Amino acid sequence: NMEMAVTINPRQRGLLLALLAALVLVFVVLRSSNTADVTKDEGNLRSARKETLSETQKSPPPEKPQETEQKTYNRGQRRKHESDGGPMVTSVPEAFIVEMETTKGTFKLKSELAWAPLGVAQFHEMVVTGFFNGDGGIGIFRCVRNFVVQFGIHGDPALAQKWRSKQIKDDPTIKSNVKGTLTFASAGKNTRTSQLFINVGNNKGLDRDFAPIAECIEGCDVFDNLEFKYGEKPNQGRIQSEGNTYLKANFPDLDYITSAKIVY
Repeated sequence: NMEMAVTINPRQRGLLLALLAALVLVFVVLRSSNTADVTKDEGNLRSARKETLSETQKSPPPEKPQETEQKTYNRGQRRKHESDGGPMVTSVPEAFIVEMETTKGTFKLKSELAWAPLGVAQFHEMVVTGFFNGDGGIGIFRCVRNFVVQFGIHGDPALAQKWRSKQIKDDPTIKSNVKGTLTFASAGKNTRTSQLFINVGNNKGLDRDFAPIAECIEGCDVFDNLEFKYGEKPNQGRIQSEGNTYLKANFPDLDYITSAKIVY
């Protein structure tokens, strides 16, 4: 094999060095340009992010859904029997006290409209229209110890029938059926009329279906002195159709509510 030696004169060497320097310069310029473009793009991206964040921060928080307006029962509010299941009463106080007289003494009940609006309005109408003040009184026809004493069927069959047609809707239970509270009786859903019972025991088990409308605040010992010997013997159907004539003939020792009036 023959080896060949390459010889470069000084003039050629100078040209090569100049070419190499030119290439290096081009490389440096190109790299610098690319770096500037990348930096510019990153700057634009940061700026866009900043603007987006700023707009997000400026946006108001989402509105909360409006709460459903609660129905309130204010003093003097009208209640119409035909439209909302309430009695024909033009003005019902927010709170009032009823004094009831019986054949065994007098007691007082406090009633508040907020406890059971429809029931309280019905009771208020019964008092102010003289339901309990008729001749012969209103028989306390059901007396069960440690449970209830019940009344509210008028002694005049014609008036008893009139009140049987004045049904009101149920109220939600606010107060509990503890001893001394007054509550409407019913024959099923939305059938309250004029029959009432006073709890003479703690009957919280009734809270699911019966909303108390008043509580005894004075003379509550009257309930313990009522005649309990007849228990549940009086027939409600016969009281409705025959009135006090039936009660006085068959249960001579029965007790009665003889009057009721609002005293406050």
